[in-house]
Amino acid sequence: MYSHLALHYFHDDVTRQIFGEIARVLRRGGILAFSVKSTDDPYYGDGEQLGEHIFSRKGHVRHFFDDGYIKDLLDGWDLLSTSHQRGHYACTEPSAFIRAVARKAS
Repeated sequence: MYSHLALHYFHDDVTRQIFGEIARVLRRGGILAFSVKSTDDPYYGDGEQLGEHIFSRKGHVRHFFDDGYIKDLLDGWDLLSTSHQRGHYACTEPSAFIRAVARKAS
């Protein structure tokens, strides 16, 4: 299963429900690869704070992830890799992401 920059738009309770549903439908040994906005992103902390690591900037809500949050969401999974990336996505402004790959435990 793959998700590119789609899992960071939700509050913690919904994010946990989504990861729970992914765990439910993915077969044992299945791979989940995803990228999410990082707390290293220049927009982190910019705008109205809606929750822990969640900000609304110009009406656009983003939940910024860090390594600890990813490990918590993937508790019981085999975390194969995480990498911090910087670049541009859909605009000229810089962005920071975390890419993670995990295997559902057998």
